Amino acid sequence: MRTKRREWIAVGLIVVAGVVVDQRRATASAADVDTETPCVAAIVHHHEHSESADGISRDVTFRESFQRCGNHVYIARIRPQGAVRPDRHGDPHQAPDLASLPRVVERGRDGAATLEVLDREGHRVIDVDRGSFETVHFDANFERAASLVDAHTLASMSPLPGRLSPIAGARWLGRDNGTRYMRVLWDDARKIARAIESGSLAGDVKDSVRLELEPVPLNEPPEWWRGAENFEHFDFSNFGD
Repeated sequence: MRTKRREWIAVGLIVVAGVVVDQRRATASAADVDTETPCVAAIVHHHEHSESADGISRDVTFRESFQRCGNHVYIARIRPQGAVRPDRHGDPHQAPDLASLPRVVERGRDGAATLEVLDREGHRVIDVDRGSFETVHFDANFERAASLVDAHTLASMSPLPGRLSPIAGARWLGRDNGTRYMRVLWDDARKIARAIESGSLAGDVKDSVRLELEPVPLNEPPEWWRGAENFEHFDFSNFGD
């Protein structure tokens, strides 16, 4: 469960400004759209390492396509070409593995985050209600989804002057609480974490996130989300009914 939880809250998720994915989504006025935060497109590389008390090591790696612009964040797991998910059973009321599906997080007028998941093989968009966020391990923090680290976490960190940044305009920040540590390579210009390192000071848990920038597409939403406006919407709360 630890890996799935990190997949949902660690990173990820992609934003595209002023894009109406379907008619059900409220259209934001120009005043509601974040025009100060730069749009970003990237590949997010995840690596999770853990060692159990009985000496067994476990490493998990995966990549996600990330796009942020304005009030939207889009993210999609990068799967092998031609891969078919094993959770297709023909039952429309059986929940698929949401962590592996493309999703979009949107910041509403009230600042709260909404979550939609694209089940392209099922020809539907799954609307996750706020009451189900905990079930899918989504923390409803739009800022963390858009920047990988929220302002509250950054404010709790101190500069790491002894560690040089490999990226111009980015700086290392860090903190530890005696048992765990977290280090962030923060890009001030793009307002996003370019790398995150975290884990236990004992060394049995080590996780890393690395952002590989890509050219920002001129057309939004991302290509892999296009066509979703033609899909039916399904409420996540109805799974199992």
